[in-house]
Amino acid sequence: MPNNLPSTPSLPPVLPSETPTGNGQDALTGQFEQFLKGSKSLSTSSIKNYVSDIGIFLAWLKLSLQEDNLTPAHITAASVLSYRDYLNNSRQTLSAKNRYLSSLRRFGHFLFTTKLSDTNPASHLVSAQSALSHTSASQILAEFKHDLNKQNLSESTIKNYLSDVKQYFRWVMVSMSNHKITDNIQDSRE
Repeated sequence: MPNNLPSTPSLPPVLPSETPTGNGQDALTGQFEQFLKGSKSLSTSSIKNYVSDIGIFLAWLKLSLQEDNLTPAHITAASVLSYRDYLNNSRQTLSAKNRYLSSLRRFGHFLFTTKLSDTNPASHLVSAQSALSHTSASQILAEFKHDLNKQNLSESTIKNYLSDVKQYFRWVMVSMSNHKITDNIQDSRE
């Protein structure tokens, strides 16, 4: 088993809709499904979705590791992080990415609870965030101001546009507290 996974495997930008099967993969998904069925709080469709999502993850891992037979030992914190990076670089919607990550957290819990793994490889996994949350407000404003200057707009027009965008950022920060814009937005006369 290789120790280092590529940060972004050479796979299609969209996740496969049908997952290839293999002995280890089938056994793991079957055990996971039985584990989920023991939970009284999950609907049949939730269980189906969890199993499908983990099938996609295991197919990705199988291709990434170039391993025909997956075992719980292949599912490490590093492989989980690599999959998260793969998802973040995919064309999946933010909600789809978070669904896959949620399923992976549940799968990690299953591996640890059933003692198939000594640790929960997904215990550190957090939800994906929008691209805006990774870009500072100052950076966005600087790029916008640069574009406005290239259009030869007046200083007062640029100032008004920047003020409007700052106000919008404030609204986003208040209205959507789960999306963080990393800089304090202060009025300035840049």
